[in-house]
Amino acid sequence: MVEWLAPINRTRLNDCVGYYGAPLTAASAKGHYSAANILIQNGANPALDGPEGRTALYAASENGHLYVVKLLLRQGASPNTLFMRQYSPLGQALRNGYLEVAQLLLQHRAQVYQENSLGETVLHQASNGGYNLESVRFLLQCGPYTGRKDNRGRTALDIARESGQEEIVQLLLEHDAKTMH
Repeated sequence: MVEWLAPINRTRLNDCVGYYGAPLTAASAKGHYSAANILIQNGANPALDGPEGRTALYAASENGHLYVVKLLLRQGASPNTLFMRQYSPLGQALRNGYLEVAQLLLQHRAQVYQENSLGETVLHQASNGGYNLESVRFLLQCGPYTGRKDNRGRTALDIARESGQEEIVQLLLEHDAKTMH
C-alpha cells in the first residue's frame, strides 16, 4: 500500500499529522523498515522534526527498531535532536534497555554529554530511575563525567540519592572510585 500511495502523495510525505507527526515517523515508531525505506525513496525527510521535536529516529530508538535506526542514520538523521527539548534518541534507547540501538547511536556521534533545557545529560536522567541498571552501567562505560551538574546544581549521584535509586547510587560510587585512582 505504501509503495502505491507514496509516489502519488509526494507533496504530503512531510506533513505532520496525528500523534507521530509525519508518515515516516509513524512507520519508524512501529518498526516498519520497508515502509520507512519507501517513504524516504519518495522524498520523506528523515531529519524532519515532528510535533515538539519528535523525529523518526527518536521514535525508532525509543522502540528499539535497530534496522530502522540504521536506515535513518544512513539517510542523515541527527542522533542529537531533542524531543520536547528534553529527551534524546540515545536516552530513550537506554531508558527502554535497547543497548544495541544505543551503541549504534554512539557510533554515529550521539552526544553522551548533550544537555537538555534543564542542564541534564542522559546520565542525570538515568540516575532518576526508570532506566534498568544495565543501561546505566553501559552509559558509564561510555565515559561520562559523573560530577557534571544540572541547572539546579545536582550531579547524577545527587539525583540518584534524592530519588531513592540505591543500586544506581552504588554503581555511581563504584564508577567514581575506579576513575579517581
